[in-house]
Amino acid sequence: MRRLGGLFLAGVCVMGLLAACGGKTDETARAAGMVPANAIGFLSVNLEPSIEQKRNMLGIAKAFPGAKAKDEFEESRDDLFDQILEDSGLDYKTDVKPWLGKEIAVTALPSPTADGEPLVLVMIAAEDEDKARVALDKARKADGADFTYEFVDGYAIVSEGSKPGAAAPIVKQAKAKADGLADSARFSQIVDELHGDRLILGWFDPSAITKELQGAGGLPTEFSKQFKTAGPMAFDVHAASKAIVAEGVSIASADARRGQPKITEGLPATTMGALTLFNVGGSAVNGLEGFLGTGGSDTSEFEAEFRENTGLDLKTEILSWVQGEAVVMAMPSAQQFPDVALILEPSDMAKAQAAVPKMAAALTERADVPLRDVAVDGGRAFEVTEPINDGVQPAFGLVHGRFIIASSLAQLRTVSKDSEQPLAKTASYARVVAEGSSSQTQLQLVLLLDPIREMFEKIFGLEDDADYARDTKPNLVPLDSFGTRVFRDGRFDRFESKLTFD
Repeated sequence: MRRLGGLFLAGVCVMGLLAACGGKTDETARAAGMVPANAIGFLSVNLEPSIEQKRNMLGIAKAFPGAKAKDEFEESRDDLFDQILEDSGLDYKTDVKPWLGKEIAVTALPSPTADGEPLVLVMIAAEDEDKARVALDKARKADGADFTYEFVDGYAIVSEGSKPGAAAPIVKQAKAKADGLADSARFSQIVDELHGDRLILGWFDPSAITKELQGAGGLPTEFSKQFKTAGPMAFDVHAASKAIVAEGVSIASADARRGQPKITEGLPATTMGALTLFNVGGSAVNGLEGFLGTGGSDTSEFEAEFRENTGLDLKTEILSWVQGEAVVMAMPSAQQFPDVALILEPSDMAKAQAAVPKMAAALTERADVPLRDVAVDGGRAFEVTEPINDGVQPAFGLVHGRFIIASSLAQLRTVSKDSEQPLAKTASYARVVAEGSSSQTQLQLVLLLDPIREMFEKIFGLEDDADYARDTKPNLVPLDSFGTRVFRDGRFDRFESKLTFD
């Protein structure tokens, strides 16, 4: 079963790259309608994308010379499955394709016993049961294969081990014809928020999964507490024009600090990467309490040691004012390595102003790092007196209402205020973020892939490498940008990732 299940799961994951976009999927008429409502996890892939989706994916594939995409989507899909089944003893075109239906799904159900592991079932749509039996029996004879299968309403239900009856929950639900997972509110209320045509769909219940794993002795109690109150989550993968998109949604959980990524949007257009967070100070405090004990002696000892080494109170003098937008960014440099900076929006300017000179004193007096006090546009900064490397001479300070730690004083000046040619106005940023930019952003990551590629070419001396230029570079050039956002939307927390292509 591990062998066959792994192959089909690999197919599920890879077919995510072939996901489609079209009309809304009715999950009650598919595998989810046969799954009991008490399921703790579900994953489904539709193997017949829409015409629009086939066109989108072939258009993306043809941008890569090394992909060798064919004109017909089905031919490309067949070749893919041939590779997936290569070690299974099965030939996709002769053993599987003649009976394989439109969906492969995997579901996890609660263990039949209090201390057992969750029951995992693979559900394979079969259009010809007799041919499917022949193929599954052939796979079962392969070395190491140990699984049982049963046919239910046009699906082969495959389970690990040789004990019959594992598919009983699916059989019972299929006979009921209603009130399955697809009909349950815990499934539909979030799945219905996803992209309309979900050619790859995932749904899981973190609290139920951790309860099952804890009961089976596979999860520490302290770890499971983090997910005890988490509600069900769902995600999908689909293709847009020149982009692959993944979306996720869950019922809004505990309130977290959010905001508009204004600093990020004002970064120079040449920025090649920016990670944006909000309330880093609050998250750090929660992390300290979570890892070192909630208000216990361990936390106090850590804080006392920090105070002794720096002369600063970690919580009151530093973390207390680091609650606005925080950005870690990088941009190309004339030197080998990029210019980088950490930019923080102080939530309490008075505390920030008091903390900066104390940080400088801690570095010079306690760490023996010589610093130069520099006035920058009416603000105050401190620069390391000697370069560490070419183009790297760290500086930090409070300028234009921003606390900045940068790889050089020049870089600190560059990011101390919004650029006249900002990142938000670039086409690449717009494709992955701008249309969805929100004042409810919790986390955001943007990577512009062309300058990142060029940076690595410079670092590893690939610019004059003929083999790289011929075999590898043509398959990297089409990659344009990657973006991830986590944000609040009404009663939902949402996640979105995009990989775009030129």
